[in-house]
Amino acid sequence: MAIPVEGEEYTIQPGDTLERIAARAYGDAILWPRIWKANQTRLRSGDPNLILPGEVIQIPVLAERLPPDIASANRDQDAMTIILDGLEIRPTTGSIIRTIDTVANAYQATFPWRLGVNPALDKKIAPYSYTSVKALIGNDVIVTGLNYGTEIEISQGVTAKISGYTATADLVDSALKPPFEFNNITLEDIIKGIIEPLGFGVVFEVETGGKFDRVTARQGDTIFQFLSKLAKQREALLSCDTFGNIAITRADTESAPVAAFEENVTPGVSGWGGKFDGRKRFNVYRAVGRSPLGEKEATVTDNLVPRARFTTIQADDETEGEIESAARWARNKTLSDTLAFVLTVADFRNVGGELWRENTKVTVISPSMFLPNGFDFLINRVKYVQGERGRRTELSLVPPTVYTQGEIEEPWQL
Repeated sequence: MAIPVEGEEYTIQPGDTLERIAARAYGDAILWPRIWKANQTRLRSGDPNLILPGEVIQIPVLAERLPPDIASANRDQDAMTIILDGLEIRPTTGSIIRTIDTVANAYQATFPWRLGVNPALDKKIAPYSYTSVKALIGNDVIVTGLNYGTEIEISQGVTAKISGYTATADLVDSALKPPFEFNNITLEDIIKGIIEPLGFGVVFEVETGGKFDRVTARQGDTIFQFLSKLAKQREALLSCDTFGNIAITRADTESAPVAAFEENVTPGVSGWGGKFDGRKRFNVYRAVGRSPLGEKEATVTDNLVPRARFTTIQADDETEGEIESAARWARNKTLSDTLAFVLTVADFRNVGGELWRENTKVTVISPSMFLPNGFDFLINRVKYVQGERGRRTELSLVPPTVYTQGEIEEPWQL
């Protein structure tokens, strides 16, 4: 069978998906939108979820390339490795986190250490060194970022604990600089105008709609706060890709689940945890925007909340349609904030041998979780954990509609 190779044509085979092609071509299934964007005019269906055997596509070359020693090294497929500016560390314990809606992925790693034994390592983990980092599972790069934290513990030996994030964490922490007002401009141009001067690449995996008439930021907003609020009004999410670029994406609500879990039946599930906080929900969401002509507002309801509970949010755009979009998004996203629904599985990979990934779906059947008939959830956060007792993956799950502006679909109704 032909193998997809960057810069070459590839004939789609039976059973192929864009995710599987991206995983084979780039080593990362999350990069499938690159292939879709380059081939939309070639694929007859016009649907990224429906590609036909026999069609010929072009595999685009990524602007970012992994160093050959990283890409080709022969590692255990489930070994967690941290590469600090070219120096490899195999942690005794560690974790790697990827999400679809926080713009910053993370890692941490703990290992035995003593000053002076390896001077190169000492320099790379020194406090406030901001060393470049790649966190891998096998040969798959999961997070590319910086080492932000170092913690030393002296107790029956010395251990070092390092932690870091994609460099996009700077956007979460840093305040937005003037200008605070944008007129007659697209979301894409706003994002590029703010992000690119800071040295970040931006990958638009989805269309972001037309122009905003007028948007105004508030002094004190962080860059992420401002941009994510605008993106949500277009049902878009600010994420980051494997290489640390900003990725403008959308929740995949259409693809089929990659796995199914049934309580007391499916092997390899070590934890089922659900926590639901109804106090964080409201039945009326009022969004307000200000303009020289006065206030504009929109109100939407959550009919699944039987109490008189009200909240008001400030919309950054001043047009009525966008304000209503902000209200609908706030209503649906609040459901995600009320949940802590996590499945813990005993491996880094699913039954197909692929790493568990955010923005994919799984089916869950669990009477104890008020899911006797099953429901297809979206994975919005993946945490790979290497512990003293082995490896596990924690999958945080939400109903897919929390990332849309449509009516709320949730399964916990008896």
